[in-house]
Amino acid sequence: MKFPDCAAFTWFYYVKFKTVLCNQVSGRAMPWILVVLSCLFYGFVHVVRICGFVSSVIRYRKVVKGNRNAVSIQPDLELDHGEHEGVTILRPLKGKDAELYGCLKSSFIQSYRKVQILMCCVDEDDPAVEVANKVLSEFPEQDAELLLGLDYAYGVNPKVCNLVKGYKHAKYDNIWILDANIKMHKNALSRSIGLLKNNIEIVHHLPVCVAGPTAGWGGLLDDIYMGTVHSLFYAGINAFAIAPCIMGKSNIFKRSSLDGSVKAEHGMGLQNFAKYLAEDNMMAEALWAQGGRTVLAPDVAIQPLDSSTKIREYWLRRIRWIRLRKYMVVSATLVEPFTDCFFSTAFVCLFASLGLKGFVFLTIIWFICDFINYNLMFRKAQAPVKPFFKFALVWFLRETSAFPLWVIAIWGKRVFWRNKEYRIRSDLAAEEI
Repeated sequence: MKFPDCAAFTWFYYVKFKTVLCNQVSGRAMPWILVVLSCLFYGFVHVVRICGFVSSVIRYRKVVKGNRNAVSIQPDLELDHGEHEGVTILRPLKGKDAELYGCLKSSFIQSYRKVQILMCCVDEDDPAVEVANKVLSEFPEQDAELLLGLDYAYGVNPKVCNLVKGYKHAKYDNIWILDANIKMHKNALSRSIGLLKNNIEIVHHLPVCVAGPTAGWGGLLDDIYMGTVHSLFYAGINAFAIAPCIMGKSNIFKRSSLDGSVKAEHGMGLQNFAKYLAEDNMMAEALWAQGGRTVLAPDVAIQPLDSSTKIREYWLRRIRWIRLRKYMVVSATLVEPFTDCFFSTAFVCLFASLGLKGFVFLTIIWFICDFINYNLMFRKAQAPVKPFFKFALVWFLRETSAFPLWVIAIWGKRVFWRNKEYRIRSDLAAEEI
């Protein structure tokens, strides 16, 4: 299926929907029940956005006085028993990602002292292996190792299958799964590990994509999406804490807890999640079902992007994410269009008869909120923000493409990932077609 012109597609269905509805309703005003419901729903969406924004300001706005681009350095968190618990960092390698050397190096320069680093790769000829060996040679004193090969194909998820050997080999109970394309602040682990206590079973970091100067349209769209709508609702949902909402970019948990959540023997718990494509969500669900909860740490997970990210890759990734969520959290996926500006604003303006002026006014308010949050996220990531007009252009393109991509994702049943095709079974496990 070819991708339609996004703006024309959205406008066509908006006008068609409004025409059909107006033909069925007599009088100049819409029924009051629709007005009230639309306003309430629109208000609820903004409550989540506002909660996400406020919690992000509280959590991330720690800027050094006199330098808006510098993030304040907090001292190491002191553990209750007075000594550091060990942490094993697992990094799955696959291909040469943007700024891979800097991303891997960020694990080796963590201020937290008791750390084991295990980099896992399936193929010894993978280009990431050369980069990993370079980092290892630079830090010979670090307790670190590169693990090659594949123990066993436990399921369809290549990331999980790759990490199982590291999970078994880890010397510490505290596990930090950190994607190879993620860069972390040197004090991130020190600020995070102390949060893993009481009923907190997963400490995770809000992901922020940073498109470099050479980034293409796909990278820019990822950059804007992750820094606006995604970060606002990600932080907002986590503020309410009514359900697990995490991404697998950077997660800290206890191996004993994960093993216990699936009643597995010591070191055998991770392989149980290889049958899922969204292993991060299923791991969080398993720990949540045992009474565990999640918490956002006061750092962001930075994913550098370069010119290799094409606009089609962004579209396909968004379709894959939505289609996966359709099977895992149906209700949240069905209302997802209301988290996007144009659809949500058009919806409330249609039923509340606010007209074009109301649409423009609410869109401007939405845009300003996104722009402020975007700047907050990028100052926390110590990354240069995009010029205003460039931000506005990419923001407009992302918003106009959001609803068409959602329609395509909802309409289809098969999931495409890494040149393979999968279908999701009723138990949420995936199988290759």
